[in-house]
Parts: sequence; structure tokens; C-alpha cells
Amino acid sequence: MDAPPTQYDSVQALFEKIYEHEIYITRSINELVHVGNSEPDYSTLQFLQWYVAEQHQEEFLMKGILDKIKLIGTAGQVLYLIDQEIGKLATSSAKETTALTVGTAPA
Repeated sequence: MDAPPTQYDSVQALFEKIYEHEIYITRSINELVHVGNSEPDYSTLQFLQWYVAEQHQEEFLMKGILDKIKLIGTAGQVLYLIDQEIGKLATSSAKETTALTVGTAPA
């Protein structure tokens, strides 16, 4: 497997690539759901529902970031603001994961 690229022409190009990858992952999960429906394999469909919902959130998040970058650009201090915004998203995502993990841990 080739290493992922480490150099991009711009922040926008980076997030466009990330968004494309999220779309690819969504397509892959949807293909698995289709196989589960075709079989029918209800256990697998139940299992995949979490991934469907999670991937929907990821794709929506990346699209939102990309839309903001396209709207405000990347000149001057805007890169700092983008970095701050993504930092907030990462922090809130970590809190959600921790809360979900703690909430579902066996007693």
C-alpha cells in the first residue's frame, strides 16, 4: 500500500481530498449494506447501522469545513481561524467518543 500524500497545493486542496475520501468510505459502507439486504443478513445490517450514521456525520463535517474554506478563503489570518475551528471540532468529537464509551461500558 502506498503512503498517503503529504504535500498539497493548499488547505482547500487538502480538504477536497479528505472529502473525496469520505465519499469513497460512504460508498463502501453502502455497498456492504446492499449485500446485507440482498442476502438478507439482518445481524450484519444491524451492525452496519452505526457505521452508516457515523459516516453520514463524517461526510457532513468535512463538507461543512470545505464549504467554509471556499466561502472565506485562506488568506492572511484565516488559516489561524480555520485551525481554531478544527481544533474545537476535534475536542468536541473526543468528548463525544469518551461519553459514548463510558456510557456503554459494562458495569
